[in-house]
Amino acid sequence: MSIMTEAREDGHSFVESIRVPIHEGRIVEKFESSDREFDLLVRTKIKLALKKGLERPLTFDYQDIRRNHFDIIVLPQFRQGILDEVTIVKKLNGRGSIESLLRENRTLSYFKKAIDKHAILMVINKQGKIVEVNERFLSVSGYKEEEVLLKPVKILNSGYHAKSFWQDLWKRVLKGDVFQEEIRNVGKLGNYFWLDTTIVPVFDEYERFQYFVSIAHDVTEIRNEFRKKLEKQFQLATLGKVAARFSHEINNPLTIINTIAGKMKFKGDNDAIRYDGQLIIDNIKRIESISESVRKASRKDLEISLGDVNLGDVFEHLLSIFSLKCKEEKVSLKFINRGTFIYGNYDFIIQILINLINNSFDSVQIVDARCIDVLIKEEEQYVEVHVKDNGPLVPDLIQKEIFQEFFTTKGMNSGTGIGLSLSKDMAQKMGGDLVLEQIGQDKSFILKLSKSTQGREDV
Repeated sequence: MSIMTEAREDGHSFVESIRVPIHEGRIVEKFESSDREFDLLVRTKIKLALKKGLERPLTFDYQDIRRNHFDIIVLPQFRQGILDEVTIVKKLNGRGSIESLLRENRTLSYFKKAIDKHAILMVINKQGKIVEVNERFLSVSGYKEEEVLLKPVKILNSGYHAKSFWQDLWKRVLKGDVFQEEIRNVGKLGNYFWLDTTIVPVFDEYERFQYFVSIAHDVTEIRNEFRKKLEKQFQLATLGKVAARFSHEINNPLTIINTIAGKMKFKGDNDAIRYDGQLIIDNIKRIESISESVRKASRKDLEISLGDVNLGDVFEHLLSIFSLKCKEEKVSLKFINRGTFIYGNYDFIIQILINLINNSFDSVQIVDARCIDVLIKEEEQYVEVHVKDNGPLVPDLIQKEIFQEFFTTKGMNSGTGIGLSLSKDMAQKMGGDLVLEQIGQDKSFILKLSKSTQGREDV
């Protein structure tokens, strides 16, 4: 006996028929078509049907690796009442059979629509090739559909995970387990993206593995934000250690300088020397206060003492600190409306304003008429201290990051990226805030704090 195959075009459908000899209820010769997976499926179905007694045509549908749908009919052929041959008819049906339509166009289509709205979908066959993706997958990976279909899934391998990771994945999936893990993938342009992935194995009615479905959510941004927070926590911990070390190391030389300044103050030959001695002592206290403030600011959980602060005193102190710098750099620094009381911490307010004024000095370097104004605006419940300069505006993109820890637009030797972030943190610890306001060509950093119960004092 021999196996006969025939293929022909029937209208717009491709028809293939295979004649298989049967003897004593068994397939006596192995048959092979162009599709080995199809051959295995049909042989299995015929064997099961023969055991039960194949008397009527057997019909089912089949989908090949390219997702072509076929109607399959197995016709038993009897001779003298004995089954001695079956004819397998394989007819291409682009729309799928009734069974396929019911299954895919109803249940599966609804299911797929739901997934497409909320997740990244990928289907991989048992050869490890991608046979189905959705729009969300294409969006995050950068591929076009034709660039990934029937391609090995390893094109997404970023090299991050060890070989044992993939071996464990396949082992568990082939065993029938659901695999869940965050996986780093690589896109078409070399971009890395993290997917929180659930992989579900799919088996046929004979418990043979067919393909697996990967349902995932993009967690790239979440992981990046978490990593940034960890880095910032590490940097702040380091900053705290450096600040503590700095405070310890600076005390000895400051003590010596303070002693000499004391002699100048009390034993100086003239008023000018005695004045300079007092000025040095005042600024040593300020250095000590600032170093202590930095150390405290690096501790997020620290409680600080709050009270009424006279901004007139604050402005007088700031004027003494910056007077020499104004002359050297030819900058006009004005303090307007000095007599207001505010509720906060004196040292924190001083440090915040020193940082803002120093930033303004840097900002006005590129203009000819260099002006910095520090002024007060009173609202019903709070007071605003504006530090305004005529330097260039802050670009929109930088505005979003400017108060982030360790973000700086200055050169490597010009800024640490902690000044504004620490200043904002100190303002919030006092129950207020620090914001940037830009209207037209006017730029101001604004320290907002609660109004003191003492009200306003005339200058």
